[in-house]
Amino acid sequence: MPDASNTAAFAEMVREAMKHAVHPEVSLAANTIHNPVEPRHYMSLRKVSGRVTIRRGKNVLADTKDALVCLEVGKQLYFPVYYVPRCDVRADMTVVQRATHCPLKGDASYHALPGADVPIAWSYETPFDYARPLAGRMAFDPAKVTITLSPS
Repeated sequence: MPDASNTAAFAEMVREAMKHAVHPEVSLAANTIHNPVEPRHYMSLRKVSGRVTIRRGKNVLADTKDALVCLEVGKQLYFPVYYVPRCDVRADMTVVQRATHCPLKGDASYHALPGADVPIAWSYETPFDYARPLAGRMAFDPAKVTITLSPS
């Protein structure tokens, strides 16, 4: 998989995904990846410029200059979701017994802080090919953490 921090390789990967999944007749949004079964369900993955810091209370759970933001439209317009490289997650996380499926991204695994059984994060261990940039990344529930964006 091309490294998302390599802008040229990342852009090429998005162009390749678009050849297979974009429905320009449905969306006014450029550079989007569409659900193959329901083209009105689509997302865009973009590199975040600057730093993303994720905290729970005063504890820093993740800190990165290599985040992706997912903008998704489905049954509703979803809030932006920030995906951080797993190597930039400072907190120990344990997998909990919960899984969901997204037709755009694949099967999600959920994660909690040690000793807790309520998930605060999720990841796509083996995302669909067109969602490959999400592999090796984790997203945190903004209702359970504080996500701060700052210039680099």
